[in-house]
Amino acid sequence: MFVTYHREGNIGYVTLNRPDRKNSIGAEMAVELENAWAEFEEDADAWVAVLTGEGSTFCAGRDIKGDMTPLPRTSLGDQFVPVTDRPIIAGIRGHVIGLGWYMSSACDYIVAGTDTNFLMTQVKVGLPGPYGFAARMLMPPPLAFEVLALGRPLTAERAYSHGLVNEIVEPEDVRDRATAVAESVLSLAPGQLRLTKDILRATERTVSDEVKSMYWDGRAELEDHPNTIEARAALREKRAPQFVSI
Repeated sequence: MFVTYHREGNIGYVTLNRPDRKNSIGAEMAVELENAWAEFEEDADAWVAVLTGEGSTFCAGRDIKGDMTPLPRTSLGDQFVPVTDRPIIAGIRGHVIGLGWYMSSACDYIVAGTDTNFLMTQVKVGLPGPYGFAARMLMPPPLAFEVLALGRPLTAERAYSHGLVNEIVEPEDVRDRATAVAESVLSLAPGQLRLTKDILRATERTVSDEVKSMYWDGRAELEDHPNTIEARAALREKRAPQFVSI
């Protein structure tokens, strides 16, 4: 299985389990991820979740070595993490790319390894940069342009300095520390904690329908453009792209 779920006490663990492909997500894995989160949500004795990945990389994003057809739409939405009132703790390390960053940024508490590098590569593969991305809401505009438009990596230290992760630990300690945070959650009254999470999420900055339409309409218009085709071909062939004027 590419994604597993199990519970230890009142902690549910959702684990990406495709280390040979750096936990990159294809269509089959997307469905398994939805199923694993469904198990968590149906498990009344799981009061908190820990999201981690096997191997040295949390998630390298889309499986771009396969085709670029859209992933199946699941109940998880664009973040690939459920909208739930139960806390979700992310334990991440290594590369956190694209969908991997979407997932981790949608969690409530993030423990990052010192080797963590965040990366958004949409523009490089011929897609517009992300819009409904939780971490984007916390970024100053210059940092957002650097990371989301130019596609430059963001280290764990810089992410921490901008409030994008809660703490940094040695890579081998990520899972244990995420578990320790989850255990501390269990010491709090579940009802009050869940209500507080709901209130926090309800007062977050959100993306307007106008911005969503701008993204999807623009993406559809660019999909068959020669520069989109060239960007993807250059990536596959590991060469510099040759774009035309627009």
